[in-house]
Amino acid sequence: MTNRLREGTTPGLIAVVAEEETLKDVVEVITDARNRERFHRETIQRTPWTRQFYPRQTQGPDGEHISDLIEWTRSNWDNLVLKPERGYSGKGVSVGGIHRDIDGIINLALKDGDYIVQEKIPLNLWTENMPELDLEN
Repeated sequence: MTNRLREGTTPGLIAVVAEEETLKDVVEVITDARNRERFHRETIQRTPWTRQFYPRQTQGPDGEHISDLIEWTRSNWDNLVLKPERGYSGKGVSVGGIHRDIDGIINLALKDGDYIVQEKIPLNLWTENMPELDLEN
């Protein structure tokens, strides 16, 4: 059947070829308050606030109105991350509090396009209590 799909000769089937899904901007759907009823509570809790990054109005991580996402990002940079929508292994990722040239980072993101802004993920959001990593005891 795989060969017939490649050849496009399987009766009654339509083959759809798509790029592997790597768009991080779909996370915005989960963190949009209008969609909260559509997702499990734990999914919402474990998903960092995310917005497509371009000049726009939107809703902030705590439900507050953001009239200018670019300026809001600049003002809240220490708690945010800017990264390409598509990508892997940290390529193109800028982290607030580590990467200090916020003006250069914002200009690059706007010039290149297709970036997201995301709140930093607290370490305990995705980790489990692992005694072998507990440095306090």
